Amino acid sequence: MVVDADIEGAGEARVFDARTDGSTEGAHDGGPDAPELTINADLLFGEIYVHTEEVAA
Repeated sequence: MVVDADIEGAGEARVFDARTDGSTEGAHDGGPDAPELTINADLLFGEIYVHTEEVAA
C-alpha cells in the first residue's frame, strides 16, 4: 500500500506511524499475496488518517 496525503490548509495527516501538519507519504508491505493499493488524498482543511490493523488468527 502506498499513501500520498496532502493538506493545503489547516489540518493533520497521520499515515501509519508518521504524523505531520502538511504533506506526507508512506508505504506498508502487506506481504506477497496482498493486492496493490495506492491512496492519493488531497484535502483543504481537516484530517487524513491511514493505518493498518492485524487480523485476528
